[in-house]
Amino acid sequence: MYTIVIANYNRVTELKRCLDSIEVAFSDFTKPEIIVVEDGSKTWLDDPRVSQHLHLKNNGGPVRARLKGSVFASHEYIILLDSDDTLLQDSINTIENVRANNRGYDLYGFTFKGGESLVDFGVKSIHEYCDFVKFEGRPSDYMMIVKSDVLRKYVTSHAFRLSEIWLFSEIFKEHNCFYSGRSTFEYHQDAQIQLSKNRDYKLKLGKYERQSVSKSVQYFLSFTSICKFHTLDKAWRRRLIKESILCLDIKSLLEVICLKRL
Repeated sequence: MYTIVIANYNRVTELKRCLDSIEVAFSDFTKPEIIVVEDGSKTWLDDPRVSQHLHLKNNGGPVRARLKGSVFASHEYIILLDSDDTLLQDSINTIENVRANNRGYDLYGFTFKGGESLVDFGVKSIHEYCDFVKFEGRPSDYMMIVKSDVLRKYVTSHAFRLSEIWLFSEIFKEHNCFYSGRSTFEYHQDAQIQLSKNRDYKLKLGKYERQSVSKSVQYFLSFTSICKFHTLDKAWRRRLIKESILCLDIKSLLEVICLKRL
């Protein structure tokens, strides 16, 4: 059995569509536990298919929301979804088959519909993960299935507004992980916007935002010390410089600027 943790922020229609897809995908399997984490949402969907509904007062980003939800998971594996993701009809069959043929991993990753044509290799180590991340044709997002006891290890250290790459790179460094080229869901956002020069940036002067930037810089420095390649370095350096400035975090700004270019 699985626990599904869904991070949601003011998306009622999308969340219902996500729940509908889960119901279809699990029609031939044991019904999953569904935990919806409202990440500062002003309104939310009252749906009997939701096992637990958590309400976070302030929006802190999907990583923090998912980690909060993991604390209440009852089953060994957690499927992580955003409210605008939808499972494919045969997704659970795919997941079960991949797990059966690749036993002993703490994390399994599955690409979105269409993403399977972009990657033709499995990712089983931090070094292969580095190759995956720097591969320009890689899918922009993966759906993660993580052991609940593994995910809970990061509830405190990663409970900030971080990009998922920093959470999953840390898991890869410490645990056995496997990224499959099989697709299990439809993805409804463009992750490239997150690194775009046109991304909407605003002044964020709160303590939480400064801590989030500081943590992001720490994980960036840690990851680039292992994975030395220009593409990620350039994109994330640009993003973290902007975020450090907007949070007035001079220490983080200097750390990013002074990092020796790879």
